[in-house]
This record gives sequence, structure tokens and C-alpha cells, in this order.
Amino acid sequence: MSTSPTASHDDRTELELLLRIDRLESAHRRTRRMLALAGGALLVAVSASFVQSSTKTPPDAEFRIVRAAKYSLWDPRTEKVRGEFSYQTMEGGWAGITLWDLEGRPRAEFKLWEDGSAHLSMISEDRRLLQRIGVDANGAVLPELRRNGE
Repeated sequence: MSTSPTASHDDRTELELLLRIDRLESAHRRTRRMLALAGGALLVAVSASFVQSSTKTPPDAEFRIVRAAKYSLWDPRTEKVRGEFSYQTMEGGWAGITLWDLEGRPRAEFKLWEDGSAHLSMISEDRRLLQRIGVDANGAVLPELRRNGE
């Protein structure tokens, strides 16, 4: 056998190629395992969402009653309360809705009084009553209380 420099160089190149192939195959197996785990996790998540969406809602879920003396309408963009549904508990009280502008001033109100009458009010920026219309318990239109701040 000859011990020429070419033979040892060929052996070294072959060994380097075998080591490189081994590293590539190892990386390929690792990648396939990670993809299999990710696919399995995705399959579990999708299956869980289908199971959750197919579970039957209790029959009373759509008719649950929430009780409170006041509900606020909150604007998530401005983080301000823009409206309120509330009840006045004094004698002759009312249930009503009040809407506010961005500055927190009341601008419109609808109230249903205990005697059955209903009033709709429009309010100016400086809190003057611009218009109020209403009906009594029998549906007769009530005279205007104020118009244009008068």
C-alpha cells in the first residue's frame, strides 16, 4: 500500500463527509420530532375548541337575570362612562337612561315614571334643557316643558 499524501487526504475528506452526514441526519430527526410535537399540539387545540363549541349551553343561559340599581355604558376608547341605565328610588321614582358626551355632560335622557308617564329630554352642552317631550300613562302627549333653553 502506498502512503501517498493523496490517500490520507481522501480518508480525511471521507471522514469529514461521514461526520457531516451524521450531524445533518441528527438535525433532520430533531426537526421532524419538533414538527410532530407542534402538529400534535395543534391537533389537541383544534379538537378542544370543537369539543368546547359543541357542548350544549344550559337552557337558562340566554335568560339569566342580572339585577342592579344602575348599569353604566363604558366607552373603551376613551375610558369614560358614556351612559347609564338606572332607577330613582324616591317616591314617584323612575327608571331611565341617560347619555353623556365626551366631557361627561348629560345630553339626552329617557325616563319612565312610576305613574306610567314617559319623558324624553335633550340637553345642551351648558346643561340647559332644550326640549322635553312626554306622554302620560294613557298615551296622551304632555305639553312641552321647555324649548330651546326657555
